[in-house]
Amino acid sequence: TLPSKRSVLYDRALNIILHEWSAQKRIERDPIYEGFHPELEKLMLAKIAYDSFKQDQLFFSKDTVTEQIAAFLSDTLDAPKHLDADKVLTAIEVQQGILVERATDAYSFSHLTLQEYLAALHIVETQKEEELVDEHLTDESWREVFLLVSGLMSNRSIQLFRAIDRKARDYIAPYPKLQKLVRWAAVNKVGPSELS
Repeated sequence: TLPSKRSVLYDRALNIILHEWSAQKRIERDPIYEGFHPELEKLMLAKIAYDSFKQDQLFFSKDTVTEQIAAFLSDTLDAPKHLDADKVLTAIEVQQGILVERATDAYSFSHLTLQEYLAALHIVETQKEEELVDEHLTDESWREVFLLVSGLMSNRSIQLFRAIDRKARDYIAPYPKLQKLVRWAAVNKVGPSELS
């Protein structure tokens, strides 16, 4: 049975990819991957996805992504010190297909939805929901990320909705006519499609 929440579906699909890759590495007994477990890799990919999405980059250079991998590995206590960022990138590309080389030294996530999900995961893991609302509430390209963050937050999503409400109130505060329109729409239960 497929889960009703997209965030759960994407999480399961990503876990399958990462755990199968991990099992393959154990079979090959390649020491380069010793200690680089799927949850650590998921956090690394989430950081890369978030950073690139925040910079509005769907494509990034090999140097950029290997620097991000190296920085993540060196900053993470769980990461084995012997891991090589170039080899990790090659393995992710060849064995998983999560990151792919689109042109010479130009990489991207294999699918935009995967990048959006991983960016949302990073936001929830690092509790950047307020920053998300403050910086991207009106940015249409972040719509799916907002939906995924809400799904990942589960019962805590009320915090996200409160932050959105605060930001919306701050936005319309200097506009009395807009405030009046919003109050009228709330009282008359008018949806956005009826206002256009």
